[in-house]
Amino acid sequence: MQAVIFDMDGVIVDTEPLTDEHHKQYLQELGADLDAKPFEPQRGMNSRGTWEVFKTMYGLEHDIDFLIESGRERYMEHLKTLDELPIIDGVSELIHQLHATGYRIGLASSSNPKRIKLFLNQLGLTDFFEVTVSGDDVKHGKPAPDCYLLAAKKLGVNPEDCVVIEDATFGVRAAKSAGMKCLGFAGLPHNDQDLSEADLIITDFHKLANFVKTGGGLLDL
Repeated sequence: MQAVIFDMDGVIVDTEPLTDEHHKQYLQELGADLDAKPFEPQRGMNSRGTWEVFKTMYGLEHDIDFLIESGRERYMEHLKTLDELPIIDGVSELIHQLHATGYRIGLASSSNPKRIKLFLNQLGLTDFFEVTVSGDDVKHGKPAPDCYLLAAKKLGVNPEDCVVIEDATFGVRAAKSAGMKCLGFAGLPHNDQDLSEADLIITDFHKLANFVKTGGGLLDL
């Protein structure tokens, strides 16, 4: 394996509870009745896919482009008020170790490019990622393989030489559809995603980093 491609939300940063709370508050302001139709988190989807689901589910009158842009603006302003981002335990150590071992490193996220840039900058990880692909960069979001195929192309690495680290069902499916190996990360207590299609399920990034440090392969843990 030559390259490791990370998902972001739920793999590098534990922002999914923040995202869910933001979506619930904003949906209520838009007139959605969350008592009649309880909120259902949309994992692994890009902004357009997420808001298409919410628009249909709650009968929202606003057009999709308005929902996407206004939602992004409000969420970005909220994120900027946080003292620190909730980085997932051990992931920084893993990224540093992969880099030191000679792996090429990329990121393919359903998030928008401004959010990706903000997160990587605040976490001090920007320089470790040779390429980043956002949900805005591809026509079809996860579970389509487009974002992972684009990341591999930008890295100049064949898909079969890439390992993806994902925490969502759609993300795992996207990686496998791209012809890549996939590690399913199940280390967060609130993650109830089905990761059974992954080649290996992991729960501890510290353990994986130590394994790589001692010469172990990513899929041999």
